[in-house]
Amino acid sequence: PRRLTSGKDLFLEATSDTNETMYKLSKNHVVDENNPSIKSYGIISVYEGTKVKIIEGDLINGLGGALKDYVRVLVPAQGGKSGLVSKHVLVEDVQAPPQAIGAAAPPPAIF
Repeated sequence: PRRLTSGKDLFLEATSDTNETMYKLSKNHVVDENNPSIKSYGIISVYEGTKVKIIEGDLINGLGGALKDYVRVLVPAQGGKSGLVSKHVLVEDVQAPPQAIGAAAPPPAIF
């Protein structure tokens, strides 16, 4: 992914209608964002179920080096907030394909 720098660019990228893969958090990623050490790295809190877009790094190598366990994400639900989260709490957001127009409902289950 390309490197975006301004908040406006990040927000527009996150909310644009593209086919880029979205991810969601499988559990809470909660940190003390006021801790100087955490703040210096830009590590953020994001909660389980929140959809995010990876804007730097990947689920295999993270950001590499000392940050191999982290990826930079964009959080559209938090106004385009971006920061680092652990790659270990992310899963691909797989959505069921839309039902075809006029498709019959499935039959009821038989018990």
